[in-house]
Amino acid sequence: MSENPETHEETERRLRLEEQCAEVGRVLAARMPKGVGFALLMFDFGSGGNMAWASNAERPDMIEMLHEWLGRQGGA
Repeated sequence: MSENPETHEETERRLRLEEQCAEVGRVLAARMPKGVGFALLMFDFGSGGNMAWASNAERPDMIEMLHEWLGRQGGA
């Protein structure tokens, strides 16, 4: 169990960001060329903010792609 549970306002903000990310993800997925994947990250600025993600790839494939991308950036 978390030491600092979310307040009602924090939960609402997180859920709103997750829904906005899913909405943008649905639009992107409908517009992507066949055979092309995407990963979208949305986050609040500042330390400890919320983060949401959407992708048209399976989760393990997306995570593998992100690790590969980080390696190319010198951050893995």
